[in-house]
Amino acid sequence: MISSYLGITDNIRKFQTKNFTETLKPAFRFIVHENVISESRRIIDEEALTSDITLSLFSQFEEFAKEVVFNQEVDFSADILQELFVHHAILGTVNRSVESKTECSCTPHPSYLVGNKSFWCQEDYKVDTKKFTEVIIESGKQLNQKELEVLNYLISIKDKSKFVTIDVLLEMLEDKETYMKRVHDQYRTANGLPLNSSKTQECYNGLGTALGCCGNYSGCCWVWSLACLEHDIVCHACDRWHCGPGCVPSW
Repeated sequence: MISSYLGITDNIRKFQTKNFTETLKPAFRFIVHENVISESRRIIDEEALTSDITLSLFSQFEEFAKEVVFNQEVDFSADILQELFVHHAILGTVNRSVESKTECSCTPHPSYLVGNKSFWCQEDYKVDTKKFTEVIIESGKQLNQKELEVLNYLISIKDKSKFVTIDVLLEMLEDKETYMKRVHDQYRTANGLPLNSSKTQECYNGLGTALGCCGNYSGCCWVWSLACLEHDIVCHACDRWHCGPGCVPSW
């Protein structure tokens, strides 16, 4: 189990974010988002927070985290890097919830589930619209109907919005409710727990060994082609913020 605490201050008050990750549990990656949501709710319940405060805290921590990740002299262990991003996700979830006056939510990035990224809530993961559009077009990849919808959406917003959060794009490929059901089913199956329904889990994106899946592993494919392409874009060019401090440029 990994336990970590992070002290946060807004120059008036101090409070802590906490994280407990049971890394020895089978498929533990498929439940980290629940810890993020639970801790975010606790903070909101215990602290009198305004959107100005939460945005300031989130922005300051993100700036700090980027400095750490981009510092090539920092000797990272996988656990320390993981904790940095989990606390970032907690603060991002708190900020989104307070700002929008909605329940805390965090949809785990599929690349985290297969070990290709540190933990990210999809709602906080930003995609460069122009770069992503250009690479999809230049790749010459044969797109299916849903992927074409994503491309057309990117084309329509790329001159107005520099970034879009990846949950907006991935929901065009698979709605969040279906995606999260697969996440929960995968965790319960791995831990010998009964599923919430008798319906057999469907591999929406095919198997992890299928062509176009990011990686090569047993079970369902969790990272479909466009998410895999996005990962390749930033990680081949070695975007340390999204891919971690250990990445090496391959072009």
